[in-house]
Amino acid sequence: MTVNFKEPEGLEIVRKLVKTSDVLVENFISGKLASMGLGWEDCKKLNERLVYASITGIFYFFCASYGRLTSFGTNC
Repeated sequence: MTVNFKEPEGLEIVRKLVKTSDVLVENFISGKLASMGLGWEDCKKLNERLVYASITGIFYFFCASYGRLTSFGTNC
């Protein structure tokens, strides 16, 4: 499934999913979902039983070809 978070309709779809989900796993840069109104505190208000897991980048580095990148370890 793909949802466009930049559109209000996309955010509403995600909020509806949060209301009926058991677990949300995200791997955005720290604070990104909160800036869109989908951080832990926001989601907890929609579903107090939700398990919210954040997989954040290990570190940032700069690559001349691509700019600033985030590095992730193995997600198991």
